[in-house]
Order: sequence, then C-alpha cells, then structure tokens
Amino acid sequence: MFRKNNGFTLIECVVYMFLSMLIMIIGFKLLVTCTSVYFETVKKSLGLNSIDGSFLDIDRFLRDTGVQKISSEDNKIIIYRGDKSNIFEIQEILKFENNLIIKYYDIRNFNRYTTRNTIISNIDDFKVKIKGRLIYINISKGGTEYRKCL
Repeated sequence: MFRKNNGFTLIECVVYMFLSMLIMIIGFKLLVTCTSVYFETVKKSLGLNSIDGSFLDIDRFLRDTGVQKISSEDNKIIIYRGDKSNIFEIQEILKFENNLIIKYYDIRNFNRYTTRNTIISNIDDFKVKIKGRLIYINISKGGTEYRKCL
C-alpha cells in the first residue's frame, strides 16, 4: 500500500536554507550600502553647515555696530572698530595653520593682542579680495572651493 508522507525531505530543507541565506546576504549588503551612504551624506551635510556658518559669522563681524573701516592684505580681513572719533579695536580674520580664526587687538593698550577665536577648522585655503564695497571670500575645504560675496 502507498503511504503518504507529510514531512519535509532533506533536499527541501537544504533548498530552503540556501534561499534564506541568499536573501539574508542580499539584505545585509543592502544594509551596509545604505549605512555607508547615510554616513557620507551626514559628513557632507556637516561640512556644508560649517562652511555656511563660517560665512554667516564673517558677515556678522563685518556688519557689526562700531565697524569704521574694512581692509584686506595678504589674504586676511582687517576690521577697524570704534566710535566716530576713535578706533580702539582691530579684528583680523585669517588662516592660521589649518584653521580660520579671528584675532582681536586692543589699540588703547598699544596694539596688544588680546585673544583669538576659531571660526572653522580644517580648511585648505582662505582667500579674500575687496573690490569697492564688495568683499569676495573663497574658502577651500576637503578639495571643494566655496565662494561668497559679502
């Protein structure tokens, strides 16, 4: 008499395991690819945010109250601050090592250097060009050059 078997055979189990492993490997590769793309996008976004923030900071320094004169020499911006009759502070925005910094000098104490603040870190190059009332700023970071006219 013919007997009906309701169980799985060994070949069916091996085929099921092979297909399951194949689907898991494809899913894992997809997960690794998506994760790496996500982290690259976050890194680029943070870089762009730091560049935009540095341009905003420079613009704020240039348009702050008390700014009497703005000049440029040797790829640095020199900001003279004071009231209508006296200039009592000088600020310099320049590249120092691999950072864009602002240095503060107090004129009342014989051009005494007081402090400095970092605007942005790890830049490749910083260039400034002034034409009339326009200030062109180029910042290179990570092989990409960013330009802004203030």
